[in-house]
Amino acid sequence: HAITVVNVAPVIDIVKDGPATIAEGSANVIWSFTITNNSVSTDPVTITSLTDSIHGNLNGQGTCSVPQTIQPGGTYTCSFSAAVNGNAGYIETDIVTASGADNEGTPVSDSDDAVVTIANVASAIEIIKTSNPIQVSEPGGNVTFNFVVNNLSLVDSVTRNSVADTATAILRGHVPCSP
Repeated sequence: HAITVVNVAPVIDIVKDGPATIAEGSANVIWSFTITNNSVSTDPVTITSLTDSIHGNLNGQGTCSVPQTIQPGGTYTCSFSAAVNGNAGYIETDIVTASGADNEGTPVSDSDDAVVTIANVASAIEIIKTSNPIQVSEPGGNVTFNFVVNNLSLVDSVTRNSVADTATAILRGHVPCSP
């Protein structure tokens, strides 16, 4: 009886991980990858290409480098950092692809995606009120009040719609407090 040995195609699995949500503006995101060789026990796999749909060739980025030989049942893990920018509601989907071949030269490839959503950060302002003079003699006198409104938000523009003061009622329309 003749026995023919048939090549079994190699199998790899790549998993890409990163944060699901970041704050609006810009943040460095750490992307990590784990490639597992799920081939039969006689097939080591050599990964020769590791690419990302947004960040391109990952060889030399962070701890990622190819070629990498992964024994059956073994894994290779690497990571890199990249900026993600955008306003609230922006969604970035990155797809990583690992490609290579087993010891017989049979090609193997797998891809995985990771999605990060940019979340809204509430805007904030600071109001500084000063008076000149800081005190008046009895029975009273004119006092000039100055208001400085500072935008403390790192990513949002803030439009001032009104300025109100409980001691002097609504100041809207009084120069220079008009929006």
